[in-house]
Order: sequence, then C-alpha cells, then structure tokens
Amino acid sequence: MKNNLQQIRQNSGMTQQEVADSLFVTRQSISRWENGSREPSISVLEDLAKLYNSSVPVLLGYEVALTRKTNYFSILGNFIFNFFVCLPVVGVVGLLSFIVGCFSFALIMIPMYVLYEKIFQNRSINFVLLSYHPQGFSAFFLYIITFLLGLALIYALLSLSRLFLIFLKKYFKYSFKSIRYDIIKR
Repeated sequence: MKNNLQQIRQNSGMTQQEVADSLFVTRQSISRWENGSREPSISVLEDLAKLYNSSVPVLLGYEVALTRKTNYFSILGNFIFNFFVCLPVVGVVGLLSFIVGCFSFALIMIPMYVLYEKIFQNRSINFVLLSYHPQGFSAFFLYIITFLLGLALIYALLSLSRLFLIFLKKYFKYSFKSIRYDIIKR
C-alpha cells in the first residue's frame, strides 16, 4: 500500500501539503502513510479515494474487479422496517411539528393583533396598555414575553427539524447502501 498511495497522489497531480490541507491533517501524516510507517483509518481511506477520484481497494493495492450485487432480503427488510417503524415516526414528528408551529404562530400573532386593535380600532395609542396603570404594564410585558416565546419556539422547531432531516438523510443513505454492494475480486 505504501508505494501505491504515493503513486496515486502523484498521478492526481497533488502535493503532500495539498492533500494534507484537504483532509485537515499534517503533511507528516501523509508522508507516514505513503512510506508505510503508519496506516490511515478506513474513513481516511474513503476521503483519499474521493480526493483522488479512485476507490479504497485501488488505494490498498488490489487489482480491482468489482461486481455489483443486490441484496434482495435487504430490500424486503428495509421496506418492512421503513413502512412499519420509520413512516409512523416521521408522521408523528411531522404532526407534532405542525402543532408546535401553529402554537408558535399563535403566540406571535396574538400580541400583534391586540396592538393592532388598540391602535387602529381606538384611533389612539393612549390606552390602558401603555398607561401608568399597573395592569397596563403587566399586560404589556405579558404580550412581549408571549411574542418572544413564540419566536423562540419557532427557532427551536426549525433547528430540530433541520437536525431531523439530516438524520433521515444519513439513515436512508446507509439504508440504501445495504441493498447494493460491491464484491472485490483479486
């Protein structure tokens, strides 16, 4: 493998420093991998294969004859698991997200509606909400807190939705990789 990594790197026209910068490692790490004093991990080999437009078996020095196989039991298992487990989970998460979104929207819109009513229906901004009356101040701060709580809930919902979509993308990526696989012949 040691001469193979160096040869493939040179064929791709990259220096050790360029490869090190791309992988966020030191140039000495690249040198150690190429001279055989250290071996890269499988995840690093995958990153190197992408960087060199090659494959992991080629980096390892195998004469590659890949055969693509389909695992039909994996298709059946993925279908059953995705239909009976993932689909209900996604449905429940989607429904909860919709409910929290509607609740958050209501928390934002209620103070805005009250302010609209006070300003445009009374034609005056001098009302109890902003007067020196203790109930006016408490109502005013309650509306501000309600509005800010609605904004915080929407931010949290968007963040959690983003994380959930990233998780689903990774799950389906690895789920489909189990259906089609390669066999390396030497």
